[in-house]
Amino acid sequence: AENYYRHRWSKVVIGSEGKILLSIQAESEDLREILLDRGIDVSHESIRSWVYKFGPKYAEHIRKNHIQKFADKWHLDEVHVRINGKAYWLWRAVDSKGQEIDILLQPRRSARCAYRFFRKILDKVSDFQPRVIVTDKLHSYRKPIKFFWPKADHRSHKGLNNRAENSHQITREKERQMRKFHHPKRTQTFLSARGRLLNLLKIKRYSKSSDHFKSAFASASKIFDSVISQDTFI
Repeated sequence: AENYYRHRWSKVVIGSEGKILLSIQAESEDLREILLDRGIDVSHESIRSWVYKFGPKYAEHIRKNHIQKFADKWHLDEVHVRINGKAYWLWRAVDSKGQEIDILLQPRRSARCAYRFFRKILDKVSDFQPRVIVTDKLHSYRKPIKFFWPKADHRSHKGLNNRAENSHQITREKERQMRKFHHPKRTQTFLSARGRLLNLLKIKRYSKSSDHFKSAFASASKIFDSVISQDTFI
């Protein structure tokens, strides 16, 4: 079918707008103007609802059907996020190449929250054992890491964790662009889907030749196009 069930616009329109909003620094209002220029009149709220509805489904389909290999060195960190005046902590795990393994928005930085975050990671990469885990000096990491990955070399040092700290930059940029996050559940949904799609679509230009970059980008785009063409996203 060309359209999703009970949706007026085609899969290509919905998927393309979701791809742009999730993978680059663009607002739904900007995308509405682009669509208007092409003769498609859609409100920015409709575009936003598409992202929240289909973004997680796209990300889950990519996770299940296009297995991604992470490096054996992981970096874990947490960053403070304020939503509607309440403090939260965004826990993030990335590998040494900068690929996002998982995120989880939680109200605290306790050991219990660390256990919860690691269980979420294991649901997605249960068959993989990291060789090295780098964290800051937060004590909440120690026992959970020993429990879940007893053979991993845990290195607790603030100066070694720049990879994880740098990964928060795209979240901060999106937060400023969206004029802060407004709902914890929607923030978790949006950022989780965004991380999965960025792993697929964000090709590092500086580490590849021009021909290699074009080939990698075309391959990633082909995978995403095959995802949005599915009839199971209802």
